Amino acid sequence: FDGVTREDRRDPLAGILDDRTGRLPIAVNGGRIARNFERREERLTRNLPHGRRCRVVEVGAHDVTSVGRVTPPLGHADATFDRLGVTLDKAGKTGGTLRVYSATAEGMALIVFDRANPDQIVERVMLNRETDAVWAGASAHLSVGTHYALNAWGPDAPRNSFQPEQLLLDPYARGIEQPGSSTQRSVVIDRAFDWEGIARPAIPLDRTVIYEAHVRGLTMQHPRIPIELRGTYAGLGHEAMTSYLSDLGVTAVELLPIHAFTTEERLAELELSNFWGYNTLNYFSPHAAYATQSARDAGATAVAREFKEMVKSLHRTGIEVILDVVYNHTSEEGR
Repeated sequence: FDGVTREDRRDPLAGILDDRTGRLPIAVNGGRIARNFERREERLTRNLPHGRRCRVVEVGAHDVTSVGRVTPPLGHADATFDRLGVTLDKAGKTGGTLRVYSATAEGMALIVFDRANPDQIVERVMLNRETDAVWAGASAHLSVGTHYALNAWGPDAPRNSFQPEQLLLDPYARGIEQPGSSTQRSVVIDRAFDWEGIARPAIPLDRTVIYEAHVRGLTMQHPRIPIELRGTYAGLGHEAMTSYLSDLGVTAVELLPIHAFTTEERLAELELSNFWGYNTLNYFSPHAAYATQSARDAGATAVAREFKEMVKSLHRTGIEVILDVVYNHTSEEGR
């Protein structure tokens, strides 16, 4: 960040600039500046072969998972795991196949619900165990808008909690809806989307400035964002917000959980709600409450597209998107 001085930035960043050097920290929320990294680099470099040097970079206060696909190690059954969830056949005109991973299950079944009556089951399909502990089954009823669930049974042993009668969400579902008075259901969405050739900016890590933010909290009070877009994915992708972040010199936003989450039973009993999102319901479905009312009314496909539009807008502005994901914060309770 040589040359990035206090004079180069506006007042909103003044509080995080080091008073003595006027240099920008590696990460907005990291709190450590380059001189601390240098000491750690020197210590680590002493343990390396002659001529090699260690470079230490801190990107934030939490573990984060970047939007994007990580290349699997050699020998990994990549094609198998890329197809987890529902894969539609011929654009969804002739049904689809559900694939779910479970190393310990003894059996699994796909439950498909009627479109007109969400409490009515129209088909129950037994899944077959294939390679790499992936269970698969096909149904002609699987198409965009179909609600479905899973049953799973297996050993009654430590590290297992099978309840054969329990309706389960597909852990790889791209959408979740709650039809009528029914419980939350997985739903098949249309995953087609026009990225218009806009790709992730791929900012070098040593030039990255991260702004950690909550989708709702960041956008609720911005005066230039239309009221109906405040607190939503569309609000974060609005030009008023993307230009604001760009003017600050931000190159990446790290979003607190945006995947589907729910409120803990204890909070609900107190008539409170989970604001921060660390109570995951599904990792691959955007949290519907952060979508605009029109998107929520239109269903899970519209919610997912609004999220993608937000990402595309940020990428167009030169801002990367990082997702805050904590895999041990999930919403199972009561057992």
